[in-house]
Amino acid sequence: MDNNKRKATKTMTRKRAGKLTGEHIVIPDGYTVIGEKAFAYRKDIISVTLPDSLTEIGYGTFFGCSSLRNIPIPDGVTVIGEWAFHATALTSVAVPASVTEIGDHAFSSCDSLTEYLHYRNTHGRR
Repeated sequence: MDNNKRKATKTMTRKRAGKLTGEHIVIPDGYTVIGEKAFAYRKDIISVTLPDSLTEIGYGTFFGCSSLRNIPIPDGVTVIGEWAFHATALTSVAVPASVTEIGDHAFSSCDSLTEYLHYRNTHGRR
C-alpha cells in the first residue's frame, strides 16, 4: 500500500444526517467529515457521539441546535469550521491537540458555555 495516497473521505451530508433521529445521535464510524449544516437547527438533539475516524466538523454543522449540551470531540479532528457550534447549549468543550484550525464564530452565542479547554494554540476566535 502506498502511504502517500490520501485517505478516502466519507462525508455525513445533511440528507444522511436527517436519517439519524432522536435526542442522542451516534454518527457511525468511517465518516471523516460532517458536511455543511448537516445537523443545523435540529432542536431535538441533546448529545452527539462522533466517530474516531472524524477529521473535520464542517461549516455550521450544529448551527442553532439549541438543545445540544454534550459533544466530545475525538482526537484526530483537525478542523472545526466557521459557525460549527453557534447558538448551541454546550456547557463545556474540550478541543483536542489535533485541532489546527477553528473557524470564526465556531462557538459564538453559546451562552451556557462556561468551560473551554484547548490543548494547543490555533488560529480562530470564539
